[in-house]
Order: sequence, then C-alpha cells, then structure tokens
Amino acid sequence: MPFLVKDIAKKRGDNIDLDDMFNPYKALIYANYHLDYLESWLYNPLLIAYAYNGGIGFTKGLLTKKALFQNKRYEPFMSMERIGVRETREYGKKVLTNYVIYLNKLGHPIRISQILKHLKDGKNVDRFR
Repeated sequence: MPFLVKDIAKKRGDNIDLDDMFNPYKALIYANYHLDYLESWLYNPLLIAYAYNGGIGFTKGLLTKKALFQNKRYEPFMSMERIGVRETREYGKKVLTNYVIYLNKLGHPIRISQILKHLKDGKNVDRFR
C-alpha cells in the first residue's frame, strides 16, 4: 500500500518512488521490513497473514473482540470463519496452508493443527492482550 511504503521509506531513510515497488528486490526488502514489524506484535503465522492483508489495526481489533474467544482463549477454528472481511479470511487460510507445505518441503515437518493448537493455547500469541 502506498501509505505503508512511504512510512517504511521514512523509517529507513530511503528516498523512494512508488514505482520502485515494481522492482522485486526493493519490494522484497520492504515486505521483509513490514513482516519484521508484524512479527514483533504477533507470534503466529495465521495472525501475521491477517495483519499483512488487513493491517495491524484490523488484526488487533480481531484479537481484542470477545466473540473470537472461548474461556478467554482464542478459538482458531470458528474464529477463522467469523472474520468479517472475506479477503482477509481467505488470505489467512491460503498463507497458512502454503506456510505448512513449504516448511515440510524444507525438511521442517509441521502440521496445521500444531499451529492452530498454539493459537488455542493462547500463550505468547500476541502483544495486544
């Protein structure tokens, strides 16, 4: 998003033209910078995907809504379906699926259920609560 590129450029001290984002090397640098920021607030790939697509404020709002929790614990299974923005909901599912596929291909066996269980445990999931 243009506002995000401008903000990152300011923080990095870069003089950037928005057309520079069509340069894959520059886009990758900026995407990694943004992911580092998101990872400082969110500790689960599903939540990071939500924030990357919908914004950190949107994701903070999701995490602070009582409707997504059961007994004060995040409930990932139904919560994925309760996210009101379809694009973000589907993006999160796709990213999580690909994350697991690539980790397995790279020799790091993991299952989606492990990632969702970590969310359900509610420990060290985010810095907002």
